[in-house]
Amino acid sequence: MDLGNNHLSSINFAKDVTILEELQLNENVFVQLNSSNINDMSKLKTLNLAVNLLESIESLTCTMKELEILDVGHNRLKTIGNCLKYNPKLKRLRLYNNNIASILKGVFSNLARLELLNLEWNKISRIELGAFDDLISLEELDLRNNKIINLEAGLFDNLGNLKRLYIATNEIQNLEQELFRNLTKVTDFRFDDNPISKLKAGTFKGLRSITDLNLTPLQYLYTIEENTFLGLQSLHYLSLGDNNISKINTPKAYTSLFVEYSSS
Repeated sequence: MDLGNNHLSSINFAKDVTILEELQLNENVFVQLNSSNINDMSKLKTLNLAVNLLESIESLTCTMKELEILDVGHNRLKTIGNCLKYNPKLKRLRLYNNNIASILKGVFSNLARLELLNLEWNKISRIELGAFDDLISLEELDLRNNKIINLEAGLFDNLGNLKRLYIATNEIQNLEQELFRNLTKVTDFRFDDNPISKLKAGTFKGLRSITDLNLTPLQYLYTIEENTFLGLQSLHYLSLGDNNISKINTPKAYTSLFVEYSSS
C-alpha cells in the first residue's frame, strides 16, 4: 500500500489489513505514530516512514515480527526506540537525518540478520562499547556527518562481514590502535574530514581488503608515523592531498604504493 507524498497527519487501519506486506507512508506530516494506529500488521515486511515529523518510534514495530526493511530517515527522532529487538528479520534500517545523540548498548540486540545500518546526518557524539555486537551480518555501516569524537577499540569487533564503513565528517581526533582489527572484508572506507592531527603506527591494521584509501581532506593532519599503513595488503592508491602534513615517513614496505599528498 502506497500512501506516500500526501499530507497525512493521522491514520487508522481496519483489521482487514493483516495480510499487508508493504506500507509506504513517506513524505507526509506525521508527528506521532504508535502500534494502535497500525495495529495487527504482523506480516508487514517493508515500512517506509521517511520524510515526516516523527519524534519517536517507541512501541511502533513491536508486533511486526516479519519486518525486513524500516526507513525512518529525515524525521525528528531523538532516540531509536525500544522495539527493534522484536524485529529479528530486519535487514535494512535507515535512521539518517534525525536528532539521535547516542547509541546505547542493546538497542540493536537480536538483529543478527541486519545488513545495512544508516545513521548519517544525526547528532551522535557517543556510541557505547558493545552497541554493534549483535550485528554479525552487517555489510554497510554509515556514521557520516555526526559529532563522534572517539571510537573505542573493540567497537567493531563483531562486524566481520562488514564491507562498507563510512565515518567521514565527524569530530574524531584520535583513532585507537586495533579499532579495525576484525574488518578484513571492508573494501570501501571513508574517514575524510575529521580533525585528527596524527596517524599512528598500525592505525588501519585489519583493513586488508581495501585498495584505495582517501584521506583527503584532513586539514589538521600534520604527522604520519612510520608503519601507519601496516597491514593494508591490498592497498594500491593512497590520497593525502589538501592537508597540512609537515612530516611523513613512508615505510619501505610501501615503495610500490602510489602516494599522492600535498602540504601547505
